[in-house]
Amino acid sequence: MPCERKPMRYGHSEGHTEVCFDDAGRFLVTCGNDGDVRIWESLDDDDPKFITVGEKAYSLALKKGKLVTATSNNTVQIHTFPDGDPDGILTRFTTNATHVTFNSCGSRVAAGSSDFMVKVVEVADSSQQKTLRGHEAPVLSVTFDPKDEFLVSKCKVFFLGGGTRRAGAPPICLCSVCQHSSRGWLVATTPKLFLQTSLRFIK
Repeated sequence: MPCERKPMRYGHSEGHTEVCFDDAGRFLVTCGNDGDVRIWESLDDDDPKFITVGEKAYSLALKKGKLVTATSNNTVQIHTFPDGDPDGILTRFTTNATHVTFNSCGSRVAAGSSDFMVKVVEVADSSQQKTLRGHEAPVLSVTFDPKDEFLVSKCKVFFLGGGTRRAGAPPICLCSVCQHSSRGWLVATTPKLFLQTSLRFIK
């Protein structure tokens, strides 16, 4: 089936931009170097709603009426969606967060940062956090596996608990992931296999 090419729309000023859909596929949501999150009802939306989240916005994630952003003020913020009302700060880093993602049910957020750390935060109670260390460079991407047992980042895979491990056991590094390219790439997962063309597992 041939694809229909639509005219390009101006979204954000020049620089890094991220994009995602809401759960229902009704809204297209973008963020960029201008520090705004824009909520588009369609490609023909000439006046999208926008939320200013900081001087720059590096990443966003959207799940079950919650919008999470990683911004240049070293915080990971949460807003209601689609209203855009501020709902607090989930966590902070010593430098800017680079990527954020929800788990499959929307109860946890993982955030990677330029300070080489990853944090996993409970959305309902942001005081419940796990800090994952072990990177030797800025973390460019993080993602949960669909069963919510593992977290994959640019360099490491961590066990988050559950299954046969005792409650409260600390995260452990299960295996290393080697990057083939000097460029950062997003990581995707399936229930049984971690897939990423630029990454591979090292036994």
